[in-house]
Amino acid sequence: MQTIRLEVKEDYLQKVMGLLESLQGVMVDRFELEDKATLSGDPYYYERKAMLEKLAKEVENGEMELLDESMWEVEMKKLEDKITTL
Repeated sequence: MQTIRLEVKEDYLQKVMGLLESLQGVMVDRFELEDKATLSGDPYYYERKAMLEKLAKEVENGEMELLDESMWEVEMKKLEDKITTL
């Protein structure tokens, strides 16, 4: 027997697990999903991931704009000026 270690992208995990299950007893003797201490152990991981995916989609669709450092400084200066005039 040989041991293979796979690192699978989260989106493909179910497909790979299904493939391994279909090979179990034929080509694969046994397999196990390693429970690593990762961000997915964070109780808010999936909520944050969904939020980031939503933001990325909004940026991609032009609904939101990412600012570079100089643009950020200009916007913060405008906000600071607006606050001081209140």
